[in-house]
This record gives sequence, structure tokens and C-alpha cells, in this order.
Amino acid sequence: MPPPHFIVFYHIKKIFQMENHLLKFVMFFFFANTCCAQIVADRFFSGDKSKIVPRISIEKITNQMVSYDPLPKFAFSANANIWIQSISGSTALPMELQGQTSKSPVAKISHNFVDGLKYLKYGVAFTGLLQVKKIAFVYGLDYVQFKYSCYVPENSGYKDASIKSTLFSADLCLAYDAKLKRQKVSNAIYAGTRIWSTDNTLDFTEKTKPQLNVSYSKTWVDPIVGVYTLYEFSEKLFAYLKAEVGGYGLSSKISYLLQGSTVIRITKHLNAMAGLKLLSVNYDKNDFLWKISQSGLLLSLGYRFESNR
Repeated sequence: MPPPHFIVFYHIKKIFQMENHLLKFVMFFFFANTCCAQIVADRFFSGDKSKIVPRISIEKITNQMVSYDPLPKFAFSANANIWIQSISGSTALPMELQGQTSKSPVAKISHNFVDGLKYLKYGVAFTGLLQVKKIAFVYGLDYVQFKYSCYVPENSGYKDASIKSTLFSADLCLAYDAKLKRQKVSNAIYAGTRIWSTDNTLDFTEKTKPQLNVSYSKTWVDPIVGVYTLYEFSEKLFAYLKAEVGGYGLSSKISYLLQGSTVIRITKHLNAMAGLKLLSVNYDKNDFLWKISQSGLLLSLGYRFESNR
């Protein structure tokens, strides 16, 4: 049998021989986290093998809960989220001037966390799952409306701009629990779609050109692939890292998400989470530009039910 280090290098070589660079990223992230997590487990938790070690699975990752029972036959969760975010990027909308379609001047957005609270009109967000053994249907819904001031290029003919935007996104995925040898570490793979929908209005302030008002709505769907890595500290405390890549040029040029969170199990059915989340997308088609990054503090309170019947 080949030595372990030879097997590791062989699999890394195969990953980097892939033609799809985005798939390389996802596969390498999953492979590297699996190896590192197993090393940590071997280093710090390689004592008495006769002890019963608790099991963690995909529903605990998505639900932000830890259970010491075997995998349930059925589980359901619903989490309410607050995402205090900064936002940056650029946008331009299609418009019609003198009977011809063209693109509006590019408006650049740059606002921090405080601005996010100040200019947010309203927003709701929910995540959760329906799970049967190792397979889970995972969902996430975000709906937010805000109004921000924007910067415009010096040669645009406008002083500045403002954007009023209503954003909706829905993540719909299937996940599979990829269990490691050590029970304190767990990986999961998921794939699905993210539905994006925006309803935007740009108002440009007069300078050398007259005041301009442009409105446009757009909906598109991105395929997404991602992984979770979870590490358990105790029965009531654990942390996880989530990463995904989407778009692949089929709709968005690229979209990606990174999230790291610490989760506390409050009661059997109640859990709370705090973490950092980054969501970025680059869509540029048919004179519509939406190149936006959102990042900030994510807080969540959730309920979970499971049954072994």
C-alpha cells in the first residue's frame, strides 16, 4: 500500500489537473479541510478509543445545533437571522434615451456597518432544512430594502447619485453528510441554486447634465456548489466554516460566499449563533451591472425538531 503522503500528493495533483478553476477551488477547499481536521483530531483526540464518541451530521451544521444521539430519521429547523452588513461595489442600469437602449453611468456604493443600520428600511432572513438521515434539503431566504448614496465618475456629467434597492435571494440546495473518522470533526457537501432578484432605482443629481432617474428589475439564477467544515468544542459549543462558489459564467460571472460562525446550544430545541458572513456577486449582462459585495456580523436564533420514529 502506498505511504499516506504519496496518497495525499496524488489527490492534490488530480485536483489541480481539472480544467474548471472554480471546481478546483471547491474540491481543494474540501480536501484540505478534511485533511487538516483529521490531523487535529488525531493529535488531540487520539486517546481511549473505547469511549463512545458523539455523532455530528449535516443537520447540526445547518441548524447550528449539536446532538449526541444517532442520526435522526427526520429533522426540521427554522432560524431567524439578522445580518448587520457593509456594502460596496458598483451598479449600472439599462435605460432608453432618444429611442435607443444604453447603460446609465456607473454608480459606486461604499457603506460601512453603521450606514447599514442607518439606511436599512426593512429586512427579513430565514434559514433551515428538512432532513432525512444523511440527506438534507437546505434553504435560505433573504429580503431587504435600503436606500444609499452613491459616487459617480467625474466625467459622468452628474454630481452624485442615490440608489433605492429591494433585494431578494433564495438558496435551495441538497446536502450530504461526509463524515470523518473522528466524531468531533464533520464535513458536508452541498449543491443547488441561488435565485437573485433586484428592483433598483438610480437617481443622478444634475451637474452639467440634467437630472436622471432610471429604474430596472432583474431576476436570475446561479448554480452553486459548497462545503461545510464543523468542529465541536463541547456538547453546547461548536464552530463551523462554510464556503461556496457559484455563477460559473452561466448567469453571474461569479458569486461566492464565505461564513465562519460560533454556535451555542441553549436548550434541546433552541440555539443561537454569531459569526461573520461575506456574500459577493458579479453580474454584467445586457447593460445591467450588479457587482456588489456584502459583509458583516450575522446573528441567528433558531428552533430544531427531530424524530427517530
